[in-house]
Amino acid sequence: MEPREFFPQMPDEVFELWIKPIIAVNDWPFKDPSAPLPDFWRPYFLNLTLQQIADIRWEMGQFPFNIGAFGPNAQKSLMQMYFLHGRGMKQGLQVSENSEARYRAALSYAEVEFKLPCPVVLLRHGPHFGIFDGHHRLAGVYGMAFSGLLDRRGFPVDAWIGEL
Repeated sequence: MEPREFFPQMPDEVFELWIKPIIAVNDWPFKDPSAPLPDFWRPYFLNLTLQQIADIRWEMGQFPFNIGAFGPNAQKSLMQMYFLHGRGMKQGLQVSENSEARYRAALSYAEVEFKLPCPVVLLRHGPHFGIFDGHHRLAGVYGMAFSGLLDRRGFPVDAWIGEL
């Protein structure tokens, strides 16, 4: 089974933004959707199984950025990434070698265009969101908010929002 076939309900853009880059770095070791996830893969999928990911219903939406819209783990991740890349403070966060460049590119784009370069991919979990894809982009917006660069309008976040 090809990776794309695992997720027939997933919009192509979600697959391209979220799953395809993971495969480019880590390959795709799974042969069927019932395969258990090794520990290494769990963070990419927010501890969901492949079958749960396949069952997600997706819709495109937009909301004004607010750190409180995210769950505690997502908030911590965004704050740590901002303090690491935006303030140079080591936060114990393990990041890829191009993490700072991705953060800076997203921040520069957001500051000029007042939007993100592409949608983020989120999972609605009760009243909060978990982040599948878009940590660097959202951390840049968090940095803008933390630094007082956002006015009362907020910052519009385009997102693919998944729900189980």
